[in-house]
Amino acid sequence: MNLSKLGIKRPVTILMAVLIVILIGSISFSRLPIDLYPDFEFPVVLVSTSYNGAGPHEVESMVTRNLESALSTVDGLESISSTSRYGHSEIILMFDWGVDMDFAALETREMVDLVSEQLPNDVGKPIVLQLNPNMMPIIQFGMSGDLTLTEMTEIAETNVLNQLERIEGVANVDIGGGYERQIEILVDPYKVNSYGLSYEQIMEVISASNLDVSGGEIIDGERRYGIRTLGEFQSIEEIEELIIGSNQGGPIKLKEVGRVNDINQEIQPLSRLNGEPTVSISVQKESDANTVAVSQAVIKEIQSIEETLSNVTFEVAMDQSEIVQDTIDSIVEMAIIGAILAMIILYLFLGNFKATIIVGLSIPISVIATFILVYFRGDSLNLLTLGGLALGIGMMVDSAIVILENIFRKRELGAEPVEGAEEGAKEVTGAIIAATLTTVAAFLPVVFVEGIAGLLFAPLSWTVTFSLIGSLVVAITVIPVLTVKLVPKGTNILKEKAKIPKMVDGLLNKLIAFYEKVLKNGLKRRFIVMLTLVGIIVLTVLLSPLVGFDFLPAMDTGEIVIQVELPKGSPISNTADLVFDIEDRISEVPEINNVFSQIGSGGNEEEATLNLKLVPEREREKDAFVVANEIREMMPNLPGVDFLVVEQDMAGTATALGDDIEIAIRGNSLETLEVLSEEIADIVRSVEGTTEVSTSFDEPRYEIQIELDRDRAQTFGVTPYHIGSFISLMTDTQLISFYREDGEEYNIRYGFDGKENLSIDTIQTMLMRTPTGDLVPIEELATLTIAQAPEQISRENQMRTGFVNANVSGRDLSSVMVDVEELMSDFDLPDNYFIDYAGLYEEMNYAFTELIFALGLGIILVYMVMAAQFESLLYPFIIMFTLPLTLIGVILSLLLTNTTLSIIAFVGIITLAGIVVNNGIVMVDYINLLYHQKGFSRNEAIIEAGKTRLRPILMTTLTTVLGMFPMALGIGEGAEVRAPMAIVTIGGLITSTILTLILVPVIYSLLDDLRLFISKKYNKIKTS
Repeated sequence: MNLSKLGIKRPVTILMAVLIVILIGSISFSRLPIDLYPDFEFPVVLVSTSYNGAGPHEVESMVTRNLESALSTVDGLESISSTSRYGHSEIILMFDWGVDMDFAALETREMVDLVSEQLPNDVGKPIVLQLNPNMMPIIQFGMSGDLTLTEMTEIAETNVLNQLERIEGVANVDIGGGYERQIEILVDPYKVNSYGLSYEQIMEVISASNLDVSGGEIIDGERRYGIRTLGEFQSIEEIEELIIGSNQGGPIKLKEVGRVNDINQEIQPLSRLNGEPTVSISVQKESDANTVAVSQAVIKEIQSIEETLSNVTFEVAMDQSEIVQDTIDSIVEMAIIGAILAMIILYLFLGNFKATIIVGLSIPISVIATFILVYFRGDSLNLLTLGGLALGIGMMVDSAIVILENIFRKRELGAEPVEGAEEGAKEVTGAIIAATLTTVAAFLPVVFVEGIAGLLFAPLSWTVTFSLIGSLVVAITVIPVLTVKLVPKGTNILKEKAKIPKMVDGLLNKLIAFYEKVLKNGLKRRFIVMLTLVGIIVLTVLLSPLVGFDFLPAMDTGEIVIQVELPKGSPISNTADLVFDIEDRISEVPEINNVFSQIGSGGNEEEATLNLKLVPEREREKDAFVVANEIREMMPNLPGVDFLVVEQDMAGTATALGDDIEIAIRGNSLETLEVLSEEIADIVRSVEGTTEVSTSFDEPRYEIQIELDRDRAQTFGVTPYHIGSFISLMTDTQLISFYREDGEEYNIRYGFDGKENLSIDTIQTMLMRTPTGDLVPIEELATLTIAQAPEQISRENQMRTGFVNANVSGRDLSSVMVDVEELMSDFDLPDNYFIDYAGLYEEMNYAFTELIFALGLGIILVYMVMAAQFESLLYPFIIMFTLPLTLIGVILSLLLTNTTLSIIAFVGIITLAGIVVNNGIVMVDYINLLYHQKGFSRNEAIIEAGKTRLRPILMTTLTTVLGMFPMALGIGEGAEVRAPMAIVTIGGLITSTILTLILVPVIYSLLDDLRLFISKKYNKIKTS
C-alpha cells in the first residue's frame, strides 16, 4: 500500500490522526512517572539473624552454616555470601539478573522456615529482606525549634510520622536522633546480696507485677460481667514501693535495693544538622512510586505541619527529587536546543521557512507519539529514556529530509505538486524504511542484554525505536501531504531561497564539484584508496589501548558521604567527639550547603556517617569529585580510625555491586586469610589510582573470655548459661516490661547500678548467687582473660573468605585492574587457597560482554534487513564496509575529550551500527536505480548518485550531529552520564560519513568488477 498516495488523497484523515496522536500523547506524558533511572530491582536477598551473646565463631557454626546449607539450593542463585559477627549473622543471596525476585524471596523464606527449627532456641527469628534502591530514603529532614529534643521526638513520633505515612507512595518513615522516655531500674548488687535476693528473682517479680490479667466472665442476675485483674503500674512511686521479697526484717521494697529512674534516652543514631542536635525524619518511597511526586507531597505536608506547629521548623537535609528534576529539566533543555540547531541546519539547506517547518514538524509529532508507547510499556521519564529521545532528535528528521528533498527535486523537473509528492515519496520510501529498520535492528538486541546493562538500556532502546518508527510514519504520510497543501504550484523551493541559504547553496555546489573530482580520482586509484583507509584503521586500532574502560561515568549528584569507623569497641562519646571535629574542619568549605551527621549509624557506636549536600552545580566552580578529594585531605590522621569519602550514587548501584575493586581470597584458616589479605592490600595500595584500600580483617576486637572451671562450677550447679546471663545483666540493661501513661507506652529496662564503672577486677570479685543459694565470686568459678577475636567471619559460596576492597580515583577502573592483576600474577598462594575478582570490575566485564553480544547480533540483523531491502547479498556487503570506519571516530572522539569507554558510551557504538549504514543505503539504492534501470554506465551512475545524494546525506548527518551536540557538551545536571553516548555517536558519525562518501563508491566498483568477472566465467562454463 502506498501510504503517501493514500495520505495525499485523504488529507483530513491524516490531520485527524495527527491530532489524536497529539491528544493521547499529551495525556500519556502528563501521567508518566519521573525518576532518575529506570525502575529495577537488584537481584539480592538478605537473611539477617540475631544470636545474642554469641561470638563470630559460634554464630558461624551454629547459625550461618546451617542457613547457608539450606539456602544454597534456592533456584536461580548465582552466589551466596555471609558475615558472622558478634550476636549477628548476615547472609546475602545474589541471584541471576532477570530472576523473579518476588518468587525468589518467597522461596528463600520457605527455606529459612524449614531450617529455623534446627537453630538454637535463643536464636532470633531470621528476617528475610529483598534489597533494592528504594530502601534508600528519598528525602530527609532535620527538625528543630524552641522545644526540647524530647518534646520534638514525641511530636515527630505521634504527629509527623502518622501524617507522612498516609501520603500516597510513602513506604516508610524513620525517626532518628532526639530522645525517648524510658523507665530504668538499676539495682545495687551489694544490697541485693545482703538481702539474700537474686537478680532473676527481682526481674521476675517486676515483670509479673506489671500486668492486667483477664479472668474470664461471670453472669450475675441478668448481667454478664467480664473479669480483669488490674496490675499495671500507675506511677513511678508505685514501682519504687513494689515489694520484691522479704526476710526476718519484713518486706523488702524495690527502692531499698536500687533506684527507679524516669529518664530520656538518646535515640541512636544520634542526629545532627549543621553542627546542632536534631530529630531526623527519613522517608522511603514505594517501589513503583514517582520520586518527584512523593517528595513534593512530603514537602507540602511538612509545610502544613509547620503552619500547625508554630514552634517547630523543618530543614531539608537531602532530597533526591532535586537532582532528579534538575537532570530531567537539563535533558529536556538539551533536546530543545538540539532540535533548534537541527531546524537551523534545515533552513540553511532548504532556504525556505515553509519547507523547514514541514520537516521540523516530524520532531514534535514523533516525540509525542513516543510518549504514548513509553506510557503503555510502563516505563518512566528518566535519565535514559529522555536521553534516548534527545539522542534521536537529529535522527527523527532524517526520513523527512530525504523524502522532502526528493519531492522538491521532482517538482523542479516539472512535476505537478500531487504528482511530485507521490513520485518523490514513492521513489525513496524503500530506502528510508530500510534505513530506519537498520537503526531499529541495531537497538533491538539491547532488549535481550542481561545484567544491569540490560535493565538500564532496554528502556532507552525501546524509546529510540518508538521515536524512529514514529518519525518514519510521519515522513511517509504527513510530509507529502504538507508539501501539497503548504507549497503551491509554481513555487520552486530549491531556487527561491533567502540570502544566507543561497550562500550556503553556493558553498554546497562548490563542495559537490570538489566531491565529483575526488570521486573520479578515487575510482581511478581504487587500490590506493583502500590501502589508505586500511592504514588509517590500523593506526586507530593501535591508539585504542590509550582509551580507558569504566563501568558507569561518575555523576555529580551534589552529595558527598563521609563514613567514619573508630577502633572496635569505642564508646559513642568518642565517635561523637570525632564527628564534631570533622564538622569543624569542613565548615570552611564554601561548596557545602549543609551537613547531616548520624553518630552510631548501623547500630554500631564506633561508626558514623556524615552526608554533605553541596550547593547547586551551577553555583559552584568545583565539581563534587574535586570537593571530595579536598575533604579527604582534611581528615585527621588518627591511628585505628578509617575514613571513607565517596560521591553519592543516586541509584544505589555502587552500594549494591560493591566497591570498584574487590578481591576475594578463599580458604579455611582465618589466620592465613588475614595474612594473605594484608599482603594483597599492600600490593593494591602500591598501584596508582587506588584509594581507601581496606580488608575484611579490620582491627581485631578485644574481648574478655570467661573460661569456666567445670568441676568447681558443677558443685554449685552453675552452667555457662548462668554466668553468661549474670554478666549480661551486669554490662547492659534488659527490656523486661512496659510502662503506660496517657495512652503512650515506654520501655522498662532492668540492670545493675554502676555498670559504667565496671572493670575486669570488679567483674572477677562480683558475687553471684548460684542455683544452690550460695554467694560465690566469679573468680571462684571461672578464669577471666583478655584476648583478641575476629570482628567478623566472612564466607562466600560456603567457604571462609577474606576480602580486599578499594576504590579508584584519578584513573579508569580497567587500567588500574590491569596493573593490579599484573602485580598479582607473581603472588604465591598456599595450596587450597583461591583468588577471585569481584565488585564493579566484575560487573563491568559482564556488562561489556553482554553489550558486545548485542552489537554483534545487531550487525547481523542490520545486514539481514539490508539484504531483504536490496534482494541481494552483495549490496548490503558493500554498505557494511562503513562500520569499521566508525571505529576511527569513536576512538579519536574518546581520546580528544578524555572520556573513558563506559557501558553508556558503548550504547553510542550500538547506535552507530544502525545509523552509519543509512548513508550507504541511500547512495547504493540510487546507484542501482541509475545503473540497472536508467541505463547509466556504472561509473556514471556512481558519480551521479554521489552528486545527487550528497545534499541529503550532509543534511541528515549535520542534523543528527547538531541534535546530539548539546548532550555531548556535558552541561547541566546528569551530563556526565549522557555525554559519553553523544560523544561516541558524533565522532563515529562524522568520520564514517566523510569516509563513506569515498569508500562506498570504490567498494561498489570493485565488487561489481568481481561480480561481472564471476558472471562472465559462469556464462562461459555454461555455454561450453
